[in-house]
Amino acid sequence: MRPNSLALSLTLCLGTAAHGGQAEFVGAFEWERPESYFGGWSGLEIGADGEEFLAIGDRSQVVEGRLLRENGVIVGVEAGTIGGLQATNGVEIHSLKSPTLGDSEGLAAAPGGGFFVSFEDEDRVWRYDGPSSAAEPLPFEPNFRRFSRNSGLEALALAPDDVLFAIPEVSDGADIPFPVFRYRDGVWDSTLSLPRRGNFRISGADFDPDGRLYILERIVTPIGFRSRVRRFGFDEGRIVREEVLMASAPGEHDNLEGIAVWSAPDGLRITLISDNNFRWFQVTEFVEYRLTD
Repeated sequence: MRPNSLALSLTLCLGTAAHGGQAEFVGAFEWERPESYFGGWSGLEIGADGEEFLAIGDRSQVVEGRLLRENGVIVGVEAGTIGGLQATNGVEIHSLKSPTLGDSEGLAAAPGGGFFVSFEDEDRVWRYDGPSSAAEPLPFEPNFRRFSRNSGLEALALAPDDVLFAIPEVSDGADIPFPVFRYRDGVWDSTLSLPRRGNFRISGADFDPDGRLYILERIVTPIGFRSRVRRFGFDEGRIVREEVLMASAPGEHDNLEGIAVWSAPDGLRITLISDNNFRWFQVTEFVEYRLTD
């Protein structure tokens, strides 16, 4: 049975967090294509119409498409050719045959068009004018070097004030907050952190129009993945509210890694996409929830 809502009281270093808002399950659609390089989707952006989408995969794939809907529910996917993200020299990353260069994980729309992508293993953030353009590197943050393999920059989100948030998959311990790296005016800072609750790992992030940050997290259990979405409110750069909006049962969804928050006619929607890890027993699915408060 799918949970219609979750309300948890959380304790923050700043006091007691608010009860979780309600996230109502809307639907899920399994997306299939025949290409051997289809899958691994880890970053998602949804257009204002709730139909146009951009997705990246963790083997530096990129694809644009349209979600087909009936009564607001996803019933199909139309997508173009799956392309390859390029390096700074205009060569597709996958053709460079580097095992660590092409692990693209986080995706965020850029102001004025284009998008940002975060990579882990060789942790960095690159900007693209479009899916077929060469990368433009953002300044390197030396602290990115301290991430362990497969635990680096997993989530990327652009705030309404054009500050870019980059967040690693794990922190240094289950009771240690997640560091947040913010990029503005050409400089990175790491003065903000997010509380870690249990052994969940961060897999995606996005902002809503009101400047609230949504964090998608997941954990592996013996009977499948569990996913959780938390929302953070800010005041003058400080966290003033933390809510759990959704927490799935083990195996309810696949390995959800990409998150997009957008305004539908009936309120805010959270659209999620899964990374099937290119395994036959996993699926690529779009999953949607509606926020009811």
